[in-house]
Amino acid sequence: MIALVKSDFTRNAEGDWSPRRIVLLEFPSVEAWESFYHGDVYRGLKAVRDVCSSARLVSVEGL
Repeated sequence: MIALVKSDFTRNAEGDWSPRRIVLLEFPSVEAWESFYHGDVYRGLKAVRDVCSSARLVSVEGL
């Protein structure tokens, strides 16, 4: 996993979603992302994250 972008600055061109922060992560494959997301390590971290924050996670396959 590589963090490509972390920014508190966003500007909407269309739509009404106004995120407070964007974090873009790169995984070597969709399978690697799914393994991370459903794995034991992240499961514990997600439980902590869910208590103190909210998030929208999107998986996108491409270049």
